[in-house]
Amino acid sequence: MNPSTIFTMAGMTAAGFLGLLLASRAVDDGIQIFGLVLFALAVFLDFWLIHRHFDPAVAAVEADSD
Repeated sequence: MNPSTIFTMAGMTAAGFLGLLLASRAVDDGIQIFGLVLFALAVFLDFWLIHRHFDPAVAAVEADSD
């Protein structure tokens, strides 16, 4: 992984924790939903970046097995 991907993952992880904090301290439904959506977006982006990193390696292994 290159440094920009690592910094992006770290930033989105921090944003995800902020979303959970917002959702846990919310006094109205709007902020709670926003916090949970922010957390879900952070989890999705982190897994997508991991998938993007390992996708060429998986393709190379599949090409060798043919």
